[in-house]
Amino acid sequence: MADADLPRDTERRIERFVRDWLADEKLPGASLAVARDDEVVYADGFGSRDLAENRPATADTLYGIGSVTKSFAGLAVMQLQEAGELDVNAPATDYLEIDLPEEIELHHLLTHSSGLPSLGVSEALIARQAGVAELGVPLGSREDFHAHVEGGLDEVAADPGERFMYCNTGYTLLGEAIEEITGRSFAAYVESEILSPLGMERSTFDGEAYAADDDSATPYWMGGEGEETGSESTSDATAPEPTELPVRELSKAPGGLKSSVRELVRYLACQRNGGELDGARLVGPDAFEQMHAEHAGFTPDDEWSVAVLCNGAADPGPKSVALGVFATLLGGEPEDAPAFARQERIGDLTGTYETYRGIRTAEVSETGGTLQLEFTDPFGEEPSPLIPADDSLEEPEFYQLSSSGERQTAEFDVREDGTDLYVDRWRLRKVD
Repeated sequence: MADADLPRDTERRIERFVRDWLADEKLPGASLAVARDDEVVYADGFGSRDLAENRPATADTLYGIGSVTKSFAGLAVMQLQEAGELDVNAPATDYLEIDLPEEIELHHLLTHSSGLPSLGVSEALIARQAGVAELGVPLGSREDFHAHVEGGLDEVAADPGERFMYCNTGYTLLGEAIEEITGRSFAAYVESEILSPLGMERSTFDGEAYAADDDSATPYWMGGEGEETGSESTSDATAPEPTELPVRELSKAPGGLKSSVRELVRYLACQRNGGELDGARLVGPDAFEQMHAEHAGFTPDDEWSVAVLCNGAADPGPKSVALGVFATLLGGEPEDAPAFARQERIGDLTGTYETYRGIRTAEVSETGGTLQLEFTDPFGEEPSPLIPADDSLEEPEFYQLSSSGERQTAEFDVREDGTDLYVDRWRLRKVD
């Protein structure tokens, strides 16, 4: 049930949207919370947090929140900066027992601009602990992690500050810096200085506490690729496989927190309010402004906060669903969110096409978010990817590349009475 007072029509549209998403992606379950200013106005669960016993997902179901944890790590760093215990513009090695180039400063690690590419630590550990694959990389201790990073320094792709490259390793190092400065574990610091003041009492980094909680989600390994993880599975996409929640003791700062949407939306409300909620100020205005300058698309004038969590990977994923919910709250349709609008446009274009009297047929299909065109005629088959002129697909214009690199236009004409495809000399009508 909803906590408070969203208009019932808005609730219905949001609930239908979320349930359609679960069904389309074959996800076991998800939870959603919406806050207006400081008040939770909607919180509910959909589907199952555990399929074997068909336990329902609720607004209080705990999930692994993955890389959203990085925001908590960033806030912790800025708290210490404000307290004068670190300087984000100082070399990272001032706070770390690891051999890094002196030019890499803490703020480079915060903003994924150290020049380090992904070194695959999280991927290797998740694959190992979820039982998906063993990549044979020694990562059993902090010493192993440091050796892995130092061995990968030849992979540095740019000078610090010159190039954005998403890097979990940087946040693992930030977690270590927090521990070095405070004398506490990263988890203990965040629980004491962030989670507790915000009343996020069930949120935890503890894998055993998560497993013992009466309302925690069973993670499922899904077939294909997910929006958030990009992980692949050879399993049948229609049969989610239960797995253990990967608890990465080495890398809690990049992705180790477990939380519920009801608690997570409180954290979002704190961010909206400039670092303060219910009289608890986590960071001052100057530090808050630094946190959100240049490196985040945060709009504090908006009144809404939305949290979406689920127990499997999907594409579109929770981020896109949250945008769909925002669209609904602002008076639009959930399908207005870019990922869903694009998905709908792709669905309009896929199908079977024929030329006059069926002399040539063509199949337009979707693979990994891109369209494929395959002609069939008496002389054989000609498969080819269709490259969009506009990534959003608002204009249904595409092109193909010949083996010599020449472009050939492919244009769809979508009308109420049918869809045509124009390729080179051919006009094809959609027949199925």
